[in-house]
Amino acid sequence: MLLSSVKLGVGGRYHLEVTNPKLGTKREIPWFDNLVLNIGLDKIGSGEGAVAALCGVGTDASPPDVNQTGLISPLGARVSADDKDDTNGASPVAPYYCYQRRKFVFPANTIVGNLTEIAVGWGTNNTDTFSRTLIQENGVPVTLTILEDEILTVTYELRIYPDMNIYTKQLVVNAVTYDISYKAAYANDPTYWGSKIGKETLLTQMDNKTGVRYFDGYMGTVFTAPSGNSLTPLDSCPPMIATTYTSGTYYRDFVFNCNAASCNLTNGIKSALWQLGGTWGAFQYEFTPHIPKSLEWTLKLTLRYIW
Repeated sequence: MLLSSVKLGVGGRYHLEVTNPKLGTKREIPWFDNLVLNIGLDKIGSGEGAVAALCGVGTDASPPDVNQTGLISPLGARVSADDKDDTNGASPVAPYYCYQRRKFVFPANTIVGNLTEIAVGWGTNNTDTFSRTLIQENGVPVTLTILEDEILTVTYELRIYPDMNIYTKQLVVNAVTYDISYKAAYANDPTYWGSKIGKETLLTQMDNKTGVRYFDGYMGTVFTAPSGNSLTPLDSCPPMIATTYTSGTYYRDFVFNCNAASCNLTNGIKSALWQLGGTWGAFQYEFTPHIPKSLEWTLKLTLRYIW
């Protein structure tokens, strides 16, 4: 059964720093927002590699558009992120989001010229682009000049925004009508949201049985998880299955299975926690009445993930 359609937002921003080690000078361009391209949204759905592994810069001043696939006039080669410099965190106030920051360093004399556009993506081809935007200060496009003896350091912050709403629906299973409520869980915890969004895919940890957990207590707030006794599927249960992604849809269905011997709580299943890897979020569900899972029944849940 299709249990729910859970939603999240994806966004990002850039910070640029230009240094001259010989002269000891430094220039900064403060944080400015990016535009995630449609090809980047499709990359999330494909699950085929991280979305922000490389960074490139260029010299075209055309406004960004979601249908673009890369830089318009790339200047030089892209550079890879240095994983050891990755950091993550969360916003303590609304609108809530968690993030990963990745650093890209262009050594001296590798790019020289007047820069106007910037992008991050997953491959060396200019079409392998997650986001493209113009370099900006205070919302106004600017030209950033890089000299031969200057180093450009780009920090890209990729954000994931949990949907903070509570949703309800009804499902009829074996002639019983269940009222279902669902919402985000651990919404301000980067352990569950965004800590590796730049390098972990939707399909990471697909064989992890702990991706879903069942409880006999009620679900918690959007910052916590369900309460009570809990069980995870046995190793004998089938692995999580992801349906085929279709470009342009920006959602993907995931199927969880419990065999007859698994997840049999004495008082039945009152709630559930679904976690998609360690990056793409956690969601919780509450069932009224309890689901009477026992040795007589298998359980299959299909969850739709929308971004």
